[in-house]
Amino acid sequence: IHTPYLLHLAASVLVFACVQVEENALQRGCDRARPRLVASLYEESRKTRTSLQNLRTTRNAVAKAVQSCKSDDEREALVKQGKTLKAQITAYEEELRALQARLDSEAVHIPNSTHPDAPLENPHVLHEHGTKPSFSFTPRDHVDILESLNMLDLEAGSDVAGPKFAYCKGDLVLLEVALQQLCLSRARTAGFTLVSTPDIVKRAVVDGCGFHPRDDQHSQIYSLSAEAVDAQHAVSVAKAARSDTAQQEREHLCLSGTAEIPLAGMHMDQILEENALPLRLAAVGRCFRTEAGAGGRDSRGLFRVHQFSKVELFSFCAAKDSDTVMWELVDFQVRHFAGAKALWLDLMRDDGRDDSPR
Repeated sequence: IHTPYLLHLAASVLVFACVQVEENALQRGCDRARPRLVASLYEESRKTRTSLQNLRTTRNAVAKAVQSCKSDDEREALVKQGKTLKAQITAYEEELRALQARLDSEAVHIPNSTHPDAPLENPHVLHEHGTKPSFSFTPRDHVDILESLNMLDLEAGSDVAGPKFAYCKGDLVLLEVALQQLCLSRARTAGFTLVSTPDIVKRAVVDGCGFHPRDDQHSQIYSLSAEAVDAQHAVSVAKAARSDTAQQEREHLCLSGTAEIPLAGMHMDQILEENALPLRLAAVGRCFRTEAGAGGRDSRGLFRVHQFSKVELFSFCAAKDSDTVMWELVDFQVRHFAGAKALWLDLMRDDGRDDSPR
């Protein structure tokens, strides 16, 4: 097969793939997704990286030749060539950094592929348990009940940390811990490995999980400012200033919005043996969310708060087993909530989450 035909075939496959990505982005309401530009930037960065590697290889060869050359004229010529290569390498490194930054800024707007069964419009009810109770009187909401029992103090939470923070007290604390213990106990019995995760994660891990806002949304992630990180780690950074850990100490950090993020990062940049999969994990996470735009009666009290605890189920599995593992998780939850009034919804594709296929 002639090379021009192969190049034409590769270009045709790339165009077809871009069309599919564009259609998927349109269905998910991601107006800023530009897969053709991302593909172009990726190819440009790939070529630049290859050229940079070739220059570095040549520079190393020249440096080695300088050590073994016998004449001053030859050494002078090689040193001059080395300086030229150094300048070229610096220019290519700067070009590659700029390309990578632009590539990253464009790539984050491309959503995950969507499961073919995900609804296009209205959510589908997958499971429904129990019936909604009816009363002969006007029921009180959870805020009225808990405050009357001295189990909830929203005013103190607001005074100390701001709106949508709360103090839980008395038996409400025991109830929260009991629910966590129940979930963890059942998860362990079902074969999940229990994990205690960090509540602070690197920005790169958050971005890698797809937790980034769309243009019309505010970020739900609390970021620790560079100034705060510098102040908090001033002593350790000073001690590590000449070590490889200095950059890690200053790296942009975030409060985790869900244990899903540190669980996903637990095996990042690792190759897992397929015969060891799936890895089933369960963790209690302290979740911190800005809940930008939340307000009104539906978010009163303990709904849409900025800090809460949640038991997270997470699995690492082979791509071919993804559907099976997902339904195993759903089945576990359905059995866990048996007897309670609950709905399991298959959300429509444009649900505001770009990272989830379903």
